[in-house]
Amino acid sequence: MIINFQKTKELVFHRPNPRNIVYPNSVETIEQVKVAKLLGMFIQSNCCCEQHVRYILTVCSQRLYLLKMLRAKRLQAAQLHHICLAIVISRLVYALPAWGAFLSTELINRINGFLRRLYKYGFTSTLLTFEQLHRKADATLFKKIFNSDYCLYHLLPPVKSLPMQLRPGRH
Repeated sequence: MIINFQKTKELVFHRPNPRNIVYPNSVETIEQVKVAKLLGMFIQSNCCCEQHVRYILTVCSQRLYLLKMLRAKRLQAAQLHHICLAIVISRLVYALPAWGAFLSTELINRINGFLRRLYKYGFTSTLLTFEQLHRKADATLFKKIFNSDYCLYHLLPPVKSLPMQLRPGRH
């Protein structure tokens, strides 16, 4: 494989304490960055997702403006709900199992604030929360992974059968 040095970036992951950072020696022609975008997701060197959440909320706010324009054109509430799920909520849950566990309470509150705005404006029929979306995304991922036809199924360890003999209760 031939590496294109103009397109190659180096991202060094480190703990949050900045005084203990040791940068490895790298090839001088490779640019070292603190944030990289990979498959539509921003990855930061300190394993934080602040920039990714900021980007998602910016994109979703732009799409919220589109929903307001559609409502001004007298689109029905049920249709607005479907469009909101398709263009806003789908953007929020994209790769959520990968980045959702790295969020601080502040970032979760910002996402929940945006979801409350969607509900307040009538674009969603129920009030969604980040926790609900995260739980559902995790459950969907694990449901898919445990299907033997899934591409990552072979990476799972074999299922252990533990012989459990429970004593009958006295009740």
